[in-house]
Amino acid sequence: MWDKLVSFLNAIIVHAILLVIMFFTLANSTPKQTLSPTPKQHIIQAVTIDENQWRAATQQRKNDEKRQIQRLRFQQHQLNQKKRQSEKKESNEILRLHKLRQQKKREEERLAKLKQRQKAEAKRLKELKRKKAEKARLKKEALERKRIAKAKERERKRIAKAKRKAKRKAELARLAKAKERKKAQERALAEKKRMAEEQAMAEEQARLAAERKQRADERRKARRLAAERKQRADERRKARRLAAERKQRADERIAAEKKRKEQERSAGLIEEAKRNIQDKIKAQWIRPRGYYGGLSCVMEIRLKPGGVVKRVNIIRSSGNRIFDESARRAAYKASPLPIPNEVFDEFEKELILRFKP
Repeated sequence: MWDKLVSFLNAIIVHAILLVIMFFTLANSTPKQTLSPTPKQHIIQAVTIDENQWRAATQQRKNDEKRQIQRLRFQQHQLNQKKRQSEKKESNEILRLHKLRQQKKREEERLAKLKQRQKAEAKRLKELKRKKAEKARLKKEALERKRIAKAKERERKRIAKAKRKAKRKAELARLAKAKERKKAQERALAEKKRMAEEQAMAEEQARLAAERKQRADERRKARRLAAERKQRADERRKARRLAAERKQRADERIAAEKKRKEQERSAGLIEEAKRNIQDKIKAQWIRPRGYYGGLSCVMEIRLKPGGVVKRVNIIRSSGNRIFDESARRAAYKASPLPIPNEVFDEFEKELILRFKP
């Protein structure tokens, strides 16, 4: 949209410039008034005045054209600036929408995971509720069986007692004869009763043992699930710790590599600075009279900030005082020395230099 608008405005500007040029061309081409015959000096004066007016009009036209072109260029610049601002705003809006989509996607993933955990928790609670209801039902059935067994036993005793009373009433005459048989029957009944009670007790103990085993199995299952959750948490913590260690090692390697490169760069800058200093001092050195080749001396140059030479001392003479003095003068003349600011501290404000032209 902005491209079309800019193209349209450019076309308007070009047409406006053409119209201005055509206007001034027609104005210049308008025929001048025919002057009446006058003396020669008047003709010369009129021609001079028309020439000056023409030049002034031409200059005024050029100035107007120049101002018109500057105004059109300024409008073009404003349009281009608005276009860049619009493009920048559009790109920022696209980036913001992209971030919002990513944030929405992360939120949907988090809600999906939360929903899965809620389903798993609801399933576990439902299973626990079912087991609890099953346990209550079994307990209720056991109590009901026990109550029925006791009622049957009471009914059996009542019937036996009634039978014994009827038998005693009917068989009073045969009491002595049936005494031994009655004792035998009573012993058999007592044994039967004892066996029934023992069987009921054994059944009750078996049921209780089964319930205890079921509860123990449930506790073992709960402990196993807790151990599995703990193991998964430990594995996640271990993975995070390993990732942090890998990141730390990578950062250390990057820092070491960066430090090594900086040291190499600093060493290169120091060597280059020494070569530049040597070259500058050699350029300022004036060969003394009577100099012969092979002489060299070692100078200690005290420095100020910016490489300005503060003091020069000869710490190892060449054996030729005139040569040593010429080297000192060359060092002073070369001030300030070409030392980069980033390696100035490496010289510790002094420089030991061996001068050999």
